[in-house]
Amino acid sequence: MRKQYGLATRPAVPSLDDSGARRVRVGGDRLRFEAIVGTSGDQTAIAPGALRRTWTEGGRRYFHYVADVPINNDIALFSADYALHEEQWSPSAGSGHAVAIQIFHHSKHSAALGHMVASVRASLERYTREFGPYPHSYLRLIENPARRMGVESAPATL
Repeated sequence: MRKQYGLATRPAVPSLDDSGARRVRVGGDRLRFEAIVGTSGDQTAIAPGALRRTWTEGGRRYFHYVADVPINNDIALFSADYALHEEQWSPSAGSGHAVAIQIFHHSKHSAALGHMVASVRASLERYTREFGPYPHSYLRLIENPARRMGVESAPATL
């Protein structure tokens, strides 16, 4: 199909063992990200980055986020009446840094939180050992009621 439109062939997908390929930037150059997001007074806004501050003004809530490292230009913003479950993970091997595991969810959807945190901890432990330290100070799982099946990810957000 690409040849039919005069497009170059796609390069082969590199092996996960190719350390040089892991440094390739997907989606263009990385950028420094900072945002102030406003939402309804009863909702929580979520953007990439660490939450620096929040305030209320004129019946609306505002959230100031700053990414701790440059991120891909693939940004997702969320806003809903979320409950937050948060725990910390520290690498057992002493490599890397602590990571806040944040799960934003509907308040009635809390039955699987322990399993989700255990899965994130195991993943961070293995991926840190196999691929190096996780670059962000947080990892977020965000409940996103969508009409279609599937999972989406953005920098430090699943």
